Amino acid sequence: MRDVRREKIESIIKSIDNFQRRLVSKDEREKLTEVLRLEVSLMCLKSNYLERRIQGIRELNQIIKNQRMYSANKNFTSQFLIEWMQNNGVFQILFDTKRTHLQLVQRTSDILKLLLQENMLSQEHMDAFWSLAKSSDYKFEVYKIINECSFYFRQEHIDFFFKEIRLIPNEKLAIEEF
Repeated sequence: MRDVRREKIESIIKSIDNFQRRLVSKDEREKLTEVLRLEVSLMCLKSNYLERRIQGIRELNQIIKNQRMYSANKNFTSQFLIEWMQNNGVFQILFDTKRTHLQLVQRTSDILKLLLQENMLSQEHMDAFWSLAKSSDYKFEVYKIINECSFYFRQEHIDFFFKEIRLIPNEKLAIEEF
């Protein structure tokens, strides 16, 4: 997996898509192709190599952007995408301080925005995401992503983050953190 380039993966996916043109409807083919891309991104996210893991989060973000632009496909919905990420442990990979990496965390804002837009950001997601802020390695990125996503927050999300920030001792807060 380490030596497989993004272009090669795209070529394989395109070949499979062309083959499927003969067998299934357009909507079903698009869904199958996107699910295959999701599976490839998950394999990359689970890799031991940072370069592959970054490739995986980039691919996942591209799938999210494509889904937003081409949301006419009733088979591949935002809800399906979020459930797939939940069922395949994507949030645990990205929000667990022992499994993630700073460069992955930096690329999670599209995922959080999707959860917020679909009203599917759960307490569990918020707890896991906030747990990253408790590590000095990730806290500035967490604050930055909260700022990027702030437009999409509902009142309960705002209340949660303010409550958590208030729990931080004053001497550990610095103006540059916000």
